[in-house]
Amino acid sequence: MEPYTYPAGNRAWNLGTGTFTIRADLHRYNNGYVQRCDREMITFTVTETCNAFSGTATATMSNVSLVDGMATISATPNGDAVIPDGFTLGFVLTLGDELVIVDGDDISSFPVTEPGNYTIHPFVYNPNTLDVGIVEFGVTTGVDVLGLISQGGGDICASLDVAGAPVTVESCEADAGTLMANMDTACLVDGVATISATSNNDAVIPDDYSSIYVLTQGEGLVIVNAGAEPSFEVTEGGNYTIHTLVYNPDTLDLGIVEFGVTTGFDVFGLIIPGGGNICAALDVAGAPVSVENPMAGTLTADMDMATLVDGAATISATPNGDINIPDGYSSIYVLTQGDDLVIVNAGAQPNFEVTEAGNYTIHTLVYNPNTLDLGIVELGVTTGVDVLGLISQGDGDICASLDVAGATVTVMEESCTAEAGTMYSSSPITCLMSSMANIEAMQNRPAEIPDVMSNYSC
Repeated sequence: MEPYTYPAGNRAWNLGTGTFTIRADLHRYNNGYVQRCDREMITFTVTETCNAFSGTATATMSNVSLVDGMATISATPNGDAVIPDGFTLGFVLTLGDELVIVDGDDISSFPVTEPGNYTIHPFVYNPNTLDVGIVEFGVTTGVDVLGLISQGGGDICASLDVAGAPVTVESCEADAGTLMANMDTACLVDGVATISATSNNDAVIPDDYSSIYVLTQGEGLVIVNAGAEPSFEVTEGGNYTIHTLVYNPDTLDLGIVEFGVTTGFDVFGLIIPGGGNICAALDVAGAPVSVENPMAGTLTADMDMATLVDGAATISATPNGDINIPDGYSSIYVLTQGDDLVIVNAGAQPNFEVTEAGNYTIHTLVYNPNTLDLGIVELGVTTGVDVLGLISQGDGDICASLDVAGATVTVMEESCTAEAGTMYSSSPITCLMSSMANIEAMQNRPAEIPDVMSNYSC
């Protein structure tokens, strides 16, 4: 028997899609006029080729954190979908490795309230052939839908991007904890001070997160340094704060921080506690430390040597203009005597009257009267070394500054070098004539007359 074609003549099929039945009868003679010998029924279905293609999508953010128990995740279609006439592009949100469907919409953005691994799948389908009402959120899976469509071996023409756009949603558990300053006040010594704090061990650092310590200056919390330990060296006086930052390097790029420009408030605004969308934690209050910078500066002696006159001499020095007196601090000038720097006087001006010969030094002391009580000084007993040992400059606890080198002056004993010399007369005896006589004398040994004779008394 020859194969039968429909329509006859091998023309193109013109009956469209659907299910069709062909009945074939076999007769004993031509044209079917005589008895039928056999009959065969053939049923078949004609469908169109499914050229629907979901295309792909890219997650807007691959990691998102819940803020106040909610986050919005989204993806952007890559523009490669094929949507035949009568078809539509929708999006399916699944959760977990089982791809449990938890939401669906015609836009690729979804609110979520639980942490987990989500996937946004583009889906191209014909609403007339696929009833999305069969999907039960939280029960139906993406695999279930895939089994219904031609892509997964089913009968319905549709396309699902199984890989989709994955997004991890996490509950932000990062906590910076708190710090306690090791000292509330520090003092610059030789232009440098080290400030530090101790963690209270109450920070929470999730997996893949790190902690770093940030140093800010002033009320504006300008970031001036950062490091792995809560200890910093500073070279300027001022109010500093040490903060802890707990962050994920994959979501918060610290390369944005410019020392001296970026502030703690700028960083805080990027993270969830500050209204941003990055999971991180910053201890804004931190550990405050005040760094003070008293500087005694230097002095220059007005004269290197002086001599007692009538048992006294005045010695003095001139400040070189390099003193620094912070708020709340005062300055005083201290006079010491000898190599042991025994304190013999003090005053508001760098000039003193002395009554003994010896080596003297005039020093400047810058101090805070609330922390250094000068009542401890006993003139003639306490030394400059004793005072130095009390202040930070000499490894003591009190912030103050002493110009140890000071301005030195040597005071010499009083000495009289004036000498009248001697004279002689060629006429030691002269007679009065008319009640008058002329006498004369000549210098025998010259007199010694020191400079500025008026200053000498012998």
